[in-house]
Amino acid sequence: MICRDKSQRADEARLRLAKLGIVFAINSGEDDTVGTALDNLIADFNSHPGLATAVFMVGEQYYYKAFEDPNKCLKVKSEESLVKAQEIWERIITELPPFLPDTAHAYYYSAACYSKMAQYNKAIADYQYVVDNWPSYEYACIAQYIIGDCFEGLRNTGSLSPSEANPKIEQAYLSVIENYSDSLSAPDACLKMARIRRNKGQVTQAIWFYEQFLGLAKPTDPRIESVKSKLTELKGEEAEE
Repeated sequence: MICRDKSQRADEARLRLAKLGIVFAINSGEDDTVGTALDNLIADFNSHPGLATAVFMVGEQYYYKAFEDPNKCLKVKSEESLVKAQEIWERIITELPPFLPDTAHAYYYSAACYSKMAQYNKAIADYQYVVDNWPSYEYACIAQYIIGDCFEGLRNTGSLSPSEANPKIEQAYLSVIENYSDSLSAPDACLKMARIRRNKGQVTQAIWFYEQFLGLAKPTDPRIESVKSKLTELKGEEAEE
């Protein structure tokens, strides 16, 4: 037992050092060495239970480098870094045995890369895979919500007609409300649906979704007063009908 524990600790130390070496190469701009080093990492530790986590963390380095503010991950400054992150995470999906939560992370963050690069069909496919296979995954509710955003992207870029996209958009947001009502994404989905119904002239339904928002939103949500104002306005319209 003592020998096995020492061997396990030694393997973990070797894996950690190999990972840190790749991370250092990425942060030092030595991208030409990363591919070979990652190949060696996967080959040398193929049966190690921590391999998927190590590979995921390597991909994270490129992901954070892709944004102007790595703490927010909003404005992309380097699509090249996004591509590199996605390609690394793809290796978890295609080369490593399924190991949660790393496999789910790989699909989710690959989808995030595709979404940031406006490759909406690919993003939808990976997000949908997360929702279908790991509905209890910590980011499944966000994946379901962003599917709606991606269909909006396809519609807004003309890749899908409104008649094709709009039902898919609504279904995505409704699924958040129905399946993840206790998530932080649910109030956002309620607002999306309220606006959709209001734009369709469906005042009663818009009111219902705004009221759902008020029931689900945190008391500190800065949008509450605006929604209350909209509700007053809509109820006035409803009374006039």
